[in-house]
Amino acid sequence: GGQGLPRVLQVAFAEMTNGANLAFSMLPVTIRAAAKLLLEHGSPEVVQRFVPGLVDGSCAATIVISEPQAGSDVGRAQSLAVPQPDGSYHLTGTKVFISNGDHELAPQILHMVLARTPGAAAGTRGLSLFLVPKYCGEGGARRRNAVRVARLEHKMGLKASPTCVLEFDGAEAIRIGPEGRGLQAMFAMVNTMRLEVAVQGVGIAGAATGRALRYAAERL
Repeated sequence: GGQGLPRVLQVAFAEMTNGANLAFSMLPVTIRAAAKLLLEHGSPEVVQRFVPGLVDGSCAATIVISEPQAGSDVGRAQSLAVPQPDGSYHLTGTKVFISNGDHELAPQILHMVLARTPGAAAGTRGLSLFLVPKYCGEGGARRRNAVRVARLEHKMGLKASPTCVLEFDGAEAIRIGPEGRGLQAMFAMVNTMRLEVAVQGVGIAGAATGRALRYAAERL
């Protein structure tokens, strides 16, 4: 249930963890951000099913927006989520620059994905938000969803963070919020992560300053 501690204490802790290892510290912030998103926009059933796992660490999370043909132009996203008779969706498309797109640090990963539904409007107004779990089902009936890592991105830094190209091939998905309101819902996650970017800068700057001071003190 958590301790109800203030945000300022979380920020102080995040400064230490980001200064120690930024690549690892990117994992818990997406977990927190996804929990906040689901609490604000998920149905009671979705909240009950997924949020406890995000809180206790048995579920990790990703934010899945960019596509190879669109880059930062979110409105050009083409991934398609087709509704199914049981109310779920089958999602198909390719997404790029997905931090922690796959790993074994948690037994489940929840991908928060922006995609279109058939006949949706052009631009950002046609985007809806979907939850795509790495594994579907429960217990012994659990099975791998149709999501795979196509490749790892090659980066100048943050190499301990697996930044992936993800391919969705009719993956089972759950819509979060109403159709066409995906980008607005995603901002519940984005804004939490934006705050963390500032903390990352402070943490890295503090760590670099500390190393410089120690080095200077050792010199004769």
